[in-house]
Amino acid sequence: MIDTADMLYILAAWAYILLTCINFGLIFKRLFLKKMPPAALLCITGSFSYLLVTLTVAFFSNVNTKFYIAILAMNLLLLIIHKNYFYEIALSIKASWIGFSKLHKLIFSIVFIACWTKSTTVPFLFDNESYYVQTIKWLNQYGFVKGLVNLHPFLGQASGWHVLQAGFNFPFFGPYFNDLNGLLLIVVSFYSIEGLSDKGSLTTERFSMGYMLLFLPILMLFVNIPSADIVSMLVGLVVLYLFQRNYHQANTDEVILLFAFTILIILSKVIMAALVLLPILLFVKHFSSLKTESAKLSGLVLVSASLLVAKNIILTGLPLFPLFYGDLATVDWKASEIILQTIQGKEFLTGLDHDTVDNMGLGEMVIRWISYNKVGGFFNLLFVGLLVVTPLIIFLKRQTRSPLIWTYLTALLHFGVLWATSPKHRFFLVFVFYLSSVSLFQVFRNRRVFNSFLAISAFIGLGLVFVPIDFGEAVNNPLMRQQPTFSLNNLLKPAPNSVMNEGFAQKSIGNMNYWSPPKGTYFWLTGNGELPCVNSEQIKFYEENYGLCPQLRSTSLSEGFYIKRIDVK
Repeated sequence: MIDTADMLYILAAWAYILLTCINFGLIFKRLFLKKMPPAALLCITGSFSYLLVTLTVAFFSNVNTKFYIAILAMNLLLLIIHKNYFYEIALSIKASWIGFSKLHKLIFSIVFIACWTKSTTVPFLFDNESYYVQTIKWLNQYGFVKGLVNLHPFLGQASGWHVLQAGFNFPFFGPYFNDLNGLLLIVVSFYSIEGLSDKGSLTTERFSMGYMLLFLPILMLFVNIPSADIVSMLVGLVVLYLFQRNYHQANTDEVILLFAFTILIILSKVIMAALVLLPILLFVKHFSSLKTESAKLSGLVLVSASLLVAKNIILTGLPLFPLFYGDLATVDWKASEIILQTIQGKEFLTGLDHDTVDNMGLGEMVIRWISYNKVGGFFNLLFVGLLVVTPLIIFLKRQTRSPLIWTYLTALLHFGVLWATSPKHRFFLVFVFYLSSVSLFQVFRNRRVFNSFLAISAFIGLGLVFVPIDFGEAVNNPLMRQQPTFSLNNLLKPAPNSVMNEGFAQKSIGNMNYWSPPKGTYFWLTGNGELPCVNSEQIKFYEENYGLCPQLRSTSLSEGFYIKRIDVK
């Protein structure tokens, strides 16, 4: 029987998350900013501040009941201290809402309902079942664990977004609350519509933020999973917007926010590191007006970089994980280079032998990259097309040429990094969104036409929540072919955060007992199994082919894992 007290779980969780993010955003404002930023940017700033706190705690403790109680007490105290600020924020949100046109109010309402209902459904992304759920579970139960990468190579990542999700996971209520992405989409959508509602002329940068809503059907795919991809897309667009907005004349507060948001993205998805060029460029370009902030910005960067390196050392023994530069040879929990090499190949080359790959030219690789996956291939082709077309667009845009050139060069650098590592289409969608908005600005410059397309996109995004979609052969992964849809039961109790919750069997190897998913489960998948969880097929593969197997460093899981070499028969 469904308990009616479970109703509105996600809305209640979102309300508390907003309260926390606003409180921590106000702390950031007191330390770094002169003026109050827009409410949406304050929330993102607060999530960054809260992430730094949660990261720090995870080195010393699990992120669970005691942590949540301490944060609750802090929130209540800060609510009293910040009550005047909260009143000011409420008034600004009300003023923005009043300034929305009827159509914009409708669009935002649709986005809100779509995100809420989608967040109650079962997640369906492959990565969620391979390591998202398990990463958050380890953080909730143990914090950062030495050599966790040795149990499952994907667990060495521990994205900052998963750390933040662990800080808002409330596991004592049940496995329901991996729903930060839905709230982030709502917050950024509100900010986008605020820009579009401005009565002034529709500038390129404001258009690029509002243009994001045209991709709502795509963004909805990431709403009900704690994927850091949506951070790189949404907060990445804010970064590109602030960069262009401040290129010619810098606003000190906005440049500081630009640094904070870029760091948030990199902590969440380190492969987006190319974005760091943009705040550094602005700082150098406007050094005379920003030099008074040097100490603050240096401290922010140093603290964030130290936390990232320390996290990598604890989890993998590699300060620059997944790179082996500067590895700590003295620690017994250091990741196995052999194992990491087996997961770092390009996905689109899967199934080809080494000789074939070695003899492939660049053109052959690009063609296979575009044709390997129909959905991914479409965006791969679109991105390459944008890289070809954008220089012409930049040449025609004289007033905004300089910031666009730097954004384009950053996109090229990012693509180069991805091509050398893992050129998956979702890793560069932020540049697809932005560069296509630059290209289509003249087409959609008429507000009425543009708003009509936004409304259509919003309705399509909402429809995807209720209408089942089968991608069929358009995607290679069977787990991602069938989109889950909303059920009224989900309003009463949200669906679990994993599709794999049962059938795990306890097994052992050496001194390690572990839980394995049902026989026949795909190699990397672990779902929501009890800790420690790893597929027995994975254990068998590395044991038989490389003579490697994970072992406990002591009798306690909290002490972590190391890789033991064994004789291959």
